[in-house]
Amino acid sequence: MKKSLLAVALSFGAVSAAHAFSVDTTGRVENACVFTEVSAGDFGSNAIDPTALSTSHVGGSGPVVSFTFTGQPTLAITGPTSFSTAPELGEIVPVFTTLASTTAKGSLTFSGNSASTVYTTGSGDTVNLGLQVSTGSETNFPAGDYAAATTLTCS
Repeated sequence: MKKSLLAVALSFGAVSAAHAFSVDTTGRVENACVFTEVSAGDFGSNAIDPTALSTSHVGGSGPVVSFTFTGQPTLAITGPTSFSTAPELGEIVPVFTTLASTTAKGSLTFSGNSASTVYTTGSGDTVNLGLQVSTGSETNFPAGDYAAATTLTCS
């Protein structure tokens, strides 16, 4: 009888002994942006002030950039310091002012020609850019085609 009880006790012990096993799930969050939509801007008519070009003049529009992001990325905006396309400017030294506002962050403050902002919540935003360029003097901009690029980076 003792053998039977011992066998029964051992069998309960074996049944009640649970084996635990842990399985890890790993991953990595990267600070990253995917630019999803980009609309180029246009300088408006300089009839208002022929010593200035601006995306806010009549007929002008600022570029618009939409993006999605992961992590807590920093969006940096660097405005131009020269034209990528322009007629011969002679002694004109253009002065650039870059403007930016976002749907999520509002107006961004520029130091020199750059601004940045960190995203800690949300998953996307839209940036509205503006650009003003002055001759820095009373001299008018000469006739011709003008282009200047604003750079957005995300890290």
